[in-house]
Amino acid sequence: MTEAVIDASALIAYLKEEPGGAALEPYLADACMSAINYAEVIRRFRDRAPVKAIRASIDDLDLEIVPLDRDIAEITGELNFYYRGAVQGSSRALSYADCACLATGMQRNAPVITADGPWLELDRSLYGNPGFGNLTMVNLRAQ
Repeated sequence: MTEAVIDASALIAYLKEEPGGAALEPYLADACMSAINYAEVIRRFRDRAPVKAIRASIDDLDLEIVPLDRDIAEITGELNFYYRGAVQGSSRALSYADCACLATGMQRNAPVITADGPWLELDRSLYGNPGFGNLTMVNLRAQ
């Protein structure tokens, strides 16, 4: 069973050695990432390296890449509807990639690890909202 779902921001912070990035290390042993978040990581590093080289770096971490199946897609759509502009105190809506990460965590019943600062502002009602299940989130920027 997956121990953690890694958001693109956490992996990017780790790979770029940004503040908080090193805190991802203990979660990497048994982690996964949604295919949408994997695409975000590819895009972020594509100007520096070809896709094959980026893939090799990520493959070295042994992350499972989780495809977007129907169940995750439905949860993603529901979350995006719910959070289309509702990040408390912010005009920033959660992106589909953010929602796919959260949905993957919900489906896998695993904590979501992020380094996305605005996630600190998430409406905490997400965690007890019927249909969203119980979700644990660890923000590497808050540690």
